[in-house]
Amino acid sequence: MSSRFRKAGFLALGVLAVSAGPLWARELKFCADPNNMPFSNDREEGFENRIAKAVAEELGATATFEWAPEWRGFIRKGLGARRCDVVPGVPTGLERVRPTKPYYKASYAFVQPHGATPITSFDDPALREKRIGVQLVGNDGANTPPMTELARRGITDKIKGYMVIGDWSKPDPLSPIVQGVARGDVDLAVVWGPVADYYAARQSPPLLVTHIDDVQNMAFPISMGVRKPDAELAEEINRALERRDADIRKILAEYNIQSSGTQKKAAKAE
Repeated sequence: MSSRFRKAGFLALGVLAVSAGPLWARELKFCADPNNMPFSNDREEGFENRIAKAVAEELGATATFEWAPEWRGFIRKGLGARRCDVVPGVPTGLERVRPTKPYYKASYAFVQPHGATPITSFDDPALREKRIGVQLVGNDGANTPPMTELARRGITDKIKGYMVIGDWSKPDPLSPIVQGVARGDVDLAVVWGPVADYYAARQSPPLLVTHIDDVQNMAFPISMGVRKPDAELAEEINRALERRDADIRKILAEYNIQSSGTQKKAAKAE
């Protein structure tokens, strides 16, 4: 076959390929918890689900999710075992992954009843008289920043613990600490910010949320994590996050997720 005919054949194949769409589709796999609202669930209703889809779309890929409870070994068993390519929502300083640039900042927050006098500091004398809800990871609670700050000030007598790893057989396992404030089981709670923002807005009336960012280990930039050797993928995601920044801000706002360092009454969720 002459070079002229070979070139014509390649051009014809190229036209067919363009008209028919790509012959392969890229898949970007995200590790996510199937029951961890407001972050993710297996109906893909969480804000991290939606941000992951926006990033994948920007990269010309399809987002798929590998579901696993976000318990001990989540990174190792998912990202490390190559079940997924990306883990959304990790602290930028997490050493077990290569982090992308942060795409939002989260902090712990005080959650109080509607109309309460705002607590804005762990040094507020009013805390000593309050029944305080605190998220715990271990049985002693010493591994959570809010518990550390309270214990440092000798505020331990009226603490009620709520496990971060809640009852995953029920919907919304992260919500009980916020519901405890709404019911009056505690006078206030110190809650991881996105959880506070999301569930406070869903109480009636909405609860008061005051973010904490003036204490060490209370506020963290949040990134996506990839395997350490995957520098090229991290850079691709960085570019996608930059291009989709406005969309990400809109998604966060729809879930009532606030920047740290703000005080507000949670907007009532639709």
